[in-house]
Amino acid sequence: MISNRNIAKDAGISPSKIAGGLGTYSLRNVLRVAKPNNALYTFLAKTIETNHLFSTIQAAMAYAVAYDVVYVEHGVYTETGEIVLDEEGMKLIGANTSGIEWGPTSIKSTINHSISVEANGCEISGMGFIQNGAYRCIDIDSTGFGAAIYKTHIHDCHFGNSAGLYSVYISEGVDTIVEDCESYLAVTAGIILEGSRSKIRNNIFFVPSSGIGIQYVPTAGDTPQCLIENNRIVGTGTTDVGIQLDGTPSAGTLMMTENKIFGCATTITATSNGSSIAMNNYTGAEDGAITVIDTDS
Repeated sequence: MISNRNIAKDAGISPSKIAGGLGTYSLRNVLRVAKPNNALYTFLAKTIETNHLFSTIQAAMAYAVAYDVVYVEHGVYTETGEIVLDEEGMKLIGANTSGIEWGPTSIKSTINHSISVEANGCEISGMGFIQNGAYRCIDIDSTGFGAAIYKTHIHDCHFGNSAGLYSVYISEGVDTIVEDCESYLAVTAGIILEGSRSKIRNNIFFVPSSGIGIQYVPTAGDTPQCLIENNRIVGTGTTDVGIQLDGTPSAGTLMMTENKIFGCATTITATSNGSSIAMNNYTGAEDGAITVIDTDS
């Protein structure tokens, strides 16, 4: 059996530091999720601790505690309930190696949000999402005590939406980072950003008719200091919007720079001219040339 204690020994970590949370310099538990009744699951069942192997992501996250890592092997996991990250420092890591990769590790949902983040310092990466219901792939809401969620890092994920409303919905997020992901045909918006000090960078958005690539909603009285940088947004040219700004920051600055928007009926909404917004973005002309949409204002 491979145990945390054996891993610690191989890494030169004192066994006395294994128990507890990351704040006490402990070794994280690594929980594994694999599709049952296949060769990989059979192998893992023989080589890791029995209480560290699960056949559903929801069961693994329910078992996990603060700072644990849940690693998901290849497969499409049809989850019957919402997967909740509600302990500080949890990590959900899939076997996918790129955010522009369709599968091979995906969560399939139809009757609920795929994932809800309700604790600080969580990470989600290497996961695919197949959202077939009118819900969100990842919902960053608030803690059980109504406080904002700090320091969520989402990267290298692929969001496929046949009916999903949003790929990532950041309603109560501070210091959220979403990078190196692909959002495919989210019905309402690929990402909606309502939090502060957050960064949306290096992502690809395929926007459906009447959809939005990135929607920014400033929080009244807050200091956003947000960055929307180096994203590629492709639309259908009907009533879609590349970047929609629902207002300007009342304090601080929103920086949008190096975003390239192609084929959208509206590239960036008119409110982009606010004095608290700095930008330098581009769109593609029919002949393939790149033209400047806007300059710093």
